Amino acid sequence: MHRNKNEVVIVTYNRLSLLKECIDAVLQQTIPFYKVIIVDNCSTDGTGEYLQQYEGDDTFHIIHEKENLGGAGGFYDGMSVALADAPDWLLIIDDDAIIEPNYVEKLLKYATNHGDHAALAGKVTTDGKIDASHRRRVTNRKLFIETPVPMDEYKLASFPCDTATFCGLMINGRALQQVGLPKREYFLWYDDTEYSLRLGEFQDRRYPQLEQTLSDYREELTRLNHVGSEVSEIVRVPKLKARLGKGKSGIMVIPEATLNHKTRLPEAKKSILDRTDWRMYYGYRNRLDTAKNHFGPISAMCIRWEYTIFSLISYMQLLVPSKASHAKFNIRLLRRAKHDGSFGKLGKNRHYLPGMKADK
Repeated sequence: MHRNKNEVVIVTYNRLSLLKECIDAVLQQTIPFYKVIIVDNCSTDGTGEYLQQYEGDDTFHIIHEKENLGGAGGFYDGMSVALADAPDWLLIIDDDAIIEPNYVEKLLKYATNHGDHAALAGKVTTDGKIDASHRRRVTNRKLFIETPVPMDEYKLASFPCDTATFCGLMINGRALQQVGLPKREYFLWYDDTEYSLRLGEFQDRRYPQLEQTLSDYREELTRLNHVGSEVSEIVRVPKLKARLGKGKSGIMVIPEATLNHKTRLPEAKKSILDRTDWRMYYGYRNRLDTAKNHFGPISAMCIRWEYTIFSLISYMQLLVPSKASHAKFNIRLLRRAKHDGSFGKLGKNRHYLPGMKADK
């Protein structure tokens, strides 16, 4: 394959050892990158000093932020540099995403053989297991519910999804020029989801022939329909639209392209209200803002009612001594998130910043 003008954006914050491994993986790609853009989100662990060695290398573009802008701000600034370069493809990763040496090669091979797509993505694994939470479909637009793509579909050569994290997402340069940049004012969370929805809208508008290019996906589903007990009932659904959920898929996932996400899997034992921390303010607020802008006022109203129910549950938890302190935190957080998401009050919130404890 010829060397395309492909670039990568890495956002890092206080994870120097992981960053070193991430950079090594990027430099070991079988198809080299034209430019490696690294955004240091004002790290305090020696990351800035370490990155100085790349300052004179034309392949690297290092951005040293003066404050922590969160993932959203970091990706905004990094992607701004790429946008000016007009690359063929742009890969987006955090510092804890270790891509396999042929990750880019596998994605570009699919792009060469299957026509235009707004974005491509690989399979995310953690501790050797597929983490399906990174590739999702919108299954309910009113409640803005995203459901991980069924594990059985990872047996396919490729499959579509509506939303994906920035963990290994590779954006078509033409889509980047039209879709633009993520919302930096989100600070944390949902910047990638909101951007994915814009990619889907671009795909639907610019490449309306998407369903015609999914013949391989249809054939794979037909084959799996005859496997029997090896696959779940959801895979046997014969209609393509049922498989695509209720969103506008702009992302094709190629499971053969793999990255190792060096993080911990979320705790399953605790309920969402019991594991709330300061970051959830941005999750609740940005989800509401995304729903309002992409799915309309009815969706936003439904989500506000959902948050009201969460608040009522938290008020009930005030009666349980062991949960009272955390319940107060949740009530304040939900009230602020609902208000700010409804009125578009975005950006950093001084009440919810890194290091803040949930019982304060």
